[in-house]
Amino acid sequence: MSTPAEQRELVKRTCQKYRASPWTPITQIQRETSRDPRARGGVWIGRTVFPGPAKDGPILDVGVEFIGSKPKGKKDAPELDLTEEKLRVLLKEYDSEMTILYIHGGGLYFGSPAQSRAASARLAKMTKAPVASIKYRLAPSHTFPAPILDTLVAYAGLLYPPPGAPYRTVPADKIILAGNSSNLCFGLTNYDQCDALPSWHKNGGYDIIGVLQPPLMAGFPTDGIWPANSPREHAYCVAATLDHELRGQGFAESDLGRSVAVRWLMPDCRKEDLGSPENLAPLPCAEVRRRMREYNATRPVWTERLGVARL
Repeated sequence: MSTPAEQRELVKRTCQKYRASPWTPITQIQRETSRDPRARGGVWIGRTVFPGPAKDGPILDVGVEFIGSKPKGKKDAPELDLTEEKLRVLLKEYDSEMTILYIHGGGLYFGSPAQSRAASARLAKMTKAPVASIKYRLAPSHTFPAPILDTLVAYAGLLYPPPGAPYRTVPADKIILAGNSSNLCFGLTNYDQCDALPSWHKNGGYDIIGVLQPPLMAGFPTDGIWPANSPREHAYCVAATLDHELRGQGFAESDLGRSVAVRWLMPDCRKEDLGSPENLAPLPCAEVRRRMREYNATRPVWTERLGVARL
C-alpha cells in the first residue's frame, strides 16, 4: 500500500506525461472520447433520456446510462440489450432507495459516460446501488450554462420522473452526486468550474490538464469549433460570466448548513465524515466572489494578451 506522498508523486508524474503528449483538436478529442463500446463483465447498462420541460429553448433532453452490477455475471460476459421495460424491472429489484448521479470529467469540453464507465461501474458494485451517468452538452459548441442546466434536468428527472419513465422516483436525500474533475465541482458546488480562482494555479502540478486548459493556450490546434466565432476567452464561456450568479454563490450560502460532507480515502475507500460544509469553507461566499472578480481581471487567456500562465 503506497503512502500519501507516493500517491501524490505518482499523480504528478502521470500529469506531466499527459501534458507532454501532442495536442489534439477538440473535434477529434470529442469524437474519440464519445465512443460507446459494448460493456463486458458483471454489469448491466440501460440507456435512456431525462426529458427536458420543453422541446424548444435552452433546456433539452439529457442522455443517461443507468449502470448496475450483476453479482453472478462472468468477467467476459457480453453486454445485454436492455429494453426500457427490462431497465424498469432491474431498478425495482434494488433494496436500496439510493441512486448515484454521476457527472463525468473532461474539462467541460470532452468525455462521455462510456469513457468514465470503469469508475461508474465500480461505484455501482461497491455501493450496490444504480448509477445514472449523464451525457451533458460539451463546450465549445455549448456554452455556459448548458451543462449546469443538463445536470439540473437529470436531478429533477430522478425526483419527478414523467409518466411511463423506465426509471424510479428517487427522494432528494437518496440522490448521491459523484463524478470527477471540474464537472463534479459544478455538480456539487458550482465553484471554480472555469479555472477562475487561484486554487487552480496553486494546484497545477497535480492537475492532469495543467494551469490552463490546453485550448486556452497559444499553439493549440484549431478546427471548425475552436477558436469560437465570435472569439471568446474560454471554451466554456466569455470571461464576463466566470463569476455569474449561476456559479452557485446563492446556493452555497443557503444550503451549506443542510448538507453533510464526507470524503473517501484512497486506496481502500475508507469513509471519513467531515460534518457540515460550512466548517470546510476557508472564506465567506462574499469574499470568494470578490476575489474571483479581482482575479478574473488579470487571469491569462488563450490570446496571451494578459500574460503567461503560472503555477
